[in-house]
Amino acid sequence: MVCACDEPECKRLSWPRLQKGYEAIEKAYGPSISDLNTLALMATKNNDSVAADSAFQRISDNYDIDKWVTEDYFKQMKTWASQSAPLEARSRKIQAEAEANALSPEGPVYQNKTEATLANIV
Repeated sequence: MVCACDEPECKRLSWPRLQKGYEAIEKAYGPSISDLNTLALMATKNNDSVAADSAFQRISDNYDIDKWVTEDYFKQMKTWASQSAPLEARSRKIQAEAEANALSPEGPVYQNKTEATLANIV
């Protein structure tokens, strides 16, 4: 099911659940280059550059040709992850801060003021 091809089945799986499963496997059996390659591939299929970059850093150049099909595809995805991960990590941090702010006592007040201001503009 997990391959370098374009399989729609992967989109129906829960990415957070797959990550938790991987963590449990690694905790129980230790790290494996093959499993890390699978994790990196699943992360790329789920457009998670942060998780992919983390896995790629641990893999280094020890790619599993059975997972990636070609070295070029491995390198392309590794480059994508290394370039996208810092931006995605920053975006996630900003989003988490915004969500925390919205849940604070001042959050609803700020939201009401913002909506009122935007309503006048729109």
